[in-house]
Amino acid sequence: MKPILIKSSLIDRKYYLRRKLSSYLPENFPSISDNYYLWNCGIEGWQYCPNGKIKPTANWLEGIEDNPTTYIIEGILNPLSEKDKYKILQLIDRGLQQAQIIFIDSHVNLQTGILSLVNIKEIPLPDYESLEKILTPLGHNHQFISDCLGLTYGEILENVDTQTTLETIHQLKIQKLSSKGLKIATSPDIPDIGGMDLLKADLAEIKDRFHPSANAIGLGPPKGVMLWGIPGTGKSLTAKLAAKMTGALLVQCDWNLLYGDSVAETLDNLDYMLNLVDILGKVILFLDEGEKALSGSLDGGVATKMTGKLLAWLQDHTTPVVLLMTINHLNLLPPEMFRRFEYIWFFNNDLHLG
Repeated sequence: MKPILIKSSLIDRKYYLRRKLSSYLPENFPSISDNYYLWNCGIEGWQYCPNGKIKPTANWLEGIEDNPTTYIIEGILNPLSEKDKYKILQLIDRGLQQAQIIFIDSHVNLQTGILSLVNIKEIPLPDYESLEKILTPLGHNHQFISDCLGLTYGEILENVDTQTTLETIHQLKIQKLSSKGLKIATSPDIPDIGGMDLLKADLAEIKDRFHPSANAIGLGPPKGVMLWGIPGTGKSLTAKLAAKMTGALLVQCDWNLLYGDSVAETLDNLDYMLNLVDILGKVILFLDEGEKALSGSLDGGVATKMTGKLLAWLQDHTTPVVLLMTINHLNLLPPEMFRRFEYIWFFNNDLHLG
């Protein structure tokens, strides 16, 4: 039986082990029996649940027997140490037939050679239908449920009851989005911007392409648009105007805050951002001075992997999300990004003459 690796936030893990998430997760998600053994860095050995009795062991590999029992190992995958890597390989070589081995961590950072030997699962962000099952019995309406999109199951179960208000949810989301490099951008402080009639005509067309009837005939919104020009010509203000004109939510991304303590955590943060905007409905994902965020991809390393993941998402996603990027120095942008932008608007220094 192959070991199972589960990506799960700490708060989701708490409810998963208590079996409170089982009715919301996919049918093929591995189940936890009422009785199991738990090991993590905070326990001096294997803890038998539910009675909490601890059997001391020097490391998690000791004490695993091939019997119809579930063994859960928490918090060793990010980053995976050399010792634990070889312990996993030893465990796989034993060819256990009856024991169910589950590794759980917030991020999975494994070498390619091990990935083919295990099954990987992930506790997903709840969609609207899943939230409806949880929140409708508590008396919450459509607006409340929609505003909870982007929170994990554990965050919902931990923070929401019959008395929870929209303001509480908004504060929780602002706090969470800020830690992930995202924020809901404010509305423009002016009603309109003078001139730029051609750009506004394009925005009117994009607004029509957001409509479900356009999507039904294959005319969805563009995957990406670019505002290119020197600083101080109103590109960021125009991004806010674009959201106002199209009726989309403007979500601003701070690329630097996506970087974590490891490559796996960094890529997971980017995954979280892209998965989140994909379930928020009509969204303009605003990346200011994008060439500074992506220029590191020319040097290899984690920036290259992040750019590759962003390019794959731009190519494949079918949700009504538009990446709006402002650019000051076009030569710093990776060449493969150019063809991802269906609209490119140039902001010249004399744009507002007269």
